Amino acid sequence: NWMDEFAYRWVYDPEPEDSAHRADLPRHAVHRFCAAIPSWRRARSRRGVSLGPLRVPVFEYRPRLARAAAIVGLALAVGSCDDAAGPGHMVPGAVAFAPDFSSQQAGIVPLRDARITLTRVLDGTLALDTVVPVAAGDTALDLSFTIQVESSEEELELFIRLIGTASDTVFTGGPVIVTATTIGEPPPPEPVEIVYVGVGSDAAGVRIVAPPPPLFSGDTALIEAEAFDSANAAIANTPIGWTSSDTAVASFPDPAVGRVVAGNTRGTVDLTATLLTGQTATTSVAVQPVPSQIIAAAGGNQTAEIGQPLADSVVLEVQGADGLPIAGVTVEVAVTEGSVSPASVVTGADGRAAVAWTLGLTIGSQTLSASVTEFPTVTAAATATANPRAAVDLTIVSGDQQTGEVNAVLIDSLVVLATDSAGLPAEGATVTWTVALNDGTVSPVSSTTDANGLAKTAWTIGTLAGANEVQASLPVAAPAPVTSVEGEDATERPADPLVDDRAEDLGDARKRSRQARLLSTPAPATEPGAEAPNAAPAAAPQVFFSATGVAASASLLELVSGDAQSGGAGAVLAESLTVKVTDLFGNPVAGVTVDFTTTDGGTLSPASAVSDAAGLVRSSWTLGTTEGTQTATAASATTNTVTFTATSAIVAIRWATGISGSWTTASNWVGGVVPSATDTVIIDAPGTYTVTLTTSVGVGALILGGAGSDPTLTLGTNGQIAVGGDLTNNGVILFADGSN
Repeated sequence: NWMDEFAYRWVYDPEPEDSAHRADLPRHAVHRFCAAIPSWRRARSRRGVSLGPLRVPVFEYRPRLARAAAIVGLALAVGSCDDAAGPGHMVPGAVAFAPDFSSQQAGIVPLRDARITLTRVLDGTLALDTVVPVAAGDTALDLSFTIQVESSEEELELFIRLIGTASDTVFTGGPVIVTATTIGEPPPPEPVEIVYVGVGSDAAGVRIVAPPPPLFSGDTALIEAEAFDSANAAIANTPIGWTSSDTAVASFPDPAVGRVVAGNTRGTVDLTATLLTGQTATTSVAVQPVPSQIIAAAGGNQTAEIGQPLADSVVLEVQGADGLPIAGVTVEVAVTEGSVSPASVVTGADGRAAVAWTLGLTIGSQTLSASVTEFPTVTAAATATANPRAAVDLTIVSGDQQTGEVNAVLIDSLVVLATDSAGLPAEGATVTWTVALNDGTVSPVSSTTDANGLAKTAWTIGTLAGANEVQASLPVAAPAPVTSVEGEDATERPADPLVDDRAEDLGDARKRSRQARLLSTPAPATEPGAEAPNAAPAAAPQVFFSATGVAASASLLELVSGDAQSGGAGAVLAESLTVKVTDLFGNPVAGVTVDFTTTDGGTLSPASAVSDAAGLVRSSWTLGTTEGTQTATAASATTNTVTFTATSAIVAIRWATGISGSWTTASNWVGGVVPSATDTVIIDAPGTYTVTLTTSVGVGALILGGAGSDPTLTLGTNGQIAVGGDLTNNGVILFADGSN
């Protein structure tokens, strides 16, 4: 078995991958079978022993997304007993043929087997009858056979049958005469036409039963077609192949199945159904890109009164990613309020859909939204502005005549109702809030009436306790002509009872201010029945809210009076100590307890008192007996402390000279008065001397001696002294028993 291996191969490839070898071959063409015999060597063998068979790969096919139904080539190794090599020796030989499928759609039919027969022309005997299985997924069949030929050249009749998966013969080829040769170059391939003979091979034609709808890029659709016979009856299970005139627009992934896939190119394409016997039927499909956006082509940003239709329709245009219109899609439209008609509309050839929009009753911006039914993520919006009907009157609803702490927000908001000329709530009217009295604030200073005609603001009343006012007003109406009345001076205006009544409580100054706010400027006099040349503007609709502010909690204590007084030591000061309790803003606070204290030996009465309606608290101060500055304080639990000072002077009776004498002798004292029980006695005359006391006396305080003074107070047998206050001894006190 030293014979070189050699091969014969035929390739059926509808879309060749090896362009270098197959560039000259048209698509779906039957490729020419090619054969080559490499060099070979003969080897001797023992007499009567034949050489082994040759391995000959002879069949290759590549189906397009389905198992191909094509046997495309055959080559055989043949042996001859008459070869020059002599009996018992086999020599290589060849037989070749070229299959030619009559239909380019042959590859759509799945195969199970290929049966090949070779019959000797000379005597009609079979030289070969073999079945080669075709497995699922096969792209090539590898055939090796050994047959005996009678001579170096012998004619054989070839017949090919291709068996389908239903065990029926679907293609046949031949019979055709081929020559097997064992000498020289291989013979040229004999052409063999492969003809479809399966179901529907006798069909009269094919027709489209269900054409596809318009498609978007990436969509798929199943096209139904059927073969029919001469009686126009459908022939079931007939293989039908599918092709597209432009695969960039639409294509068939599997040419055996009518499922078309839309490409990314916009356009209309012809789709053809073809029988294996050549009949065709054609339909078309329009392909457009998937919608990518909706734009408001016209009718956006219009304005109308609430509840009224817009003057122009809103025009919506659906576009693809290429910016061109998309026809035939359904646009669904909705509005936040109001109505739109129609709510669903199909775009025309220009990709547009128009709707009529009636605004709702909400003032301001309203929105129309649109989406593509088939592509709900593709949306758009258009807006319109709804204007209110004009408000002409204001009424207080709530928040008037409240009482609250100064500089604090009142519990209830100020609420007004704005109405139109028909007395209906006017939505969207602008109400301006202005503080008319005291220094309070409002927030917001301008508000818009809601669907019920209501507007409100929060009021922080002023820092001064008492009356507060806020004015609510609508915009000033257009000026109205002023017509004089015969016999009446147009410059005169009757008094406004409302102004007068309110002014009684507010005082003359507020009365004048109030009148200035509410009364129009007088117009100049004109002739009776004539229109005033300078018509006064109509008064703006307005109302006033009032509130009363009360003081906040006590936080400050103010010194009112009683500070920096002077008095005798131990004496009651002439003026009471007076303080005022206020809040942070200076408003008097009543009912606050204030405590008075001193540390200089004096007393305060009362030591604790409660502030009156004016925030005032008073206390009387009796000074201590010390001489000099004394201090008292006033404080409460929540306020600061106030300090009072007073100067205490000692009112004393002095020893007149540095000469000894009796206590009870009036001439020994300055002023000629003997000290009493409340007096302060000072014995500090210069020198050394003795003051003798033989009776019982009392004094307020006693100062004995001092710089340059060295007195001795001698108490006799009955002498004693009671000192009610301080005793300052810088001299000598000598008792009757001699002690000092």
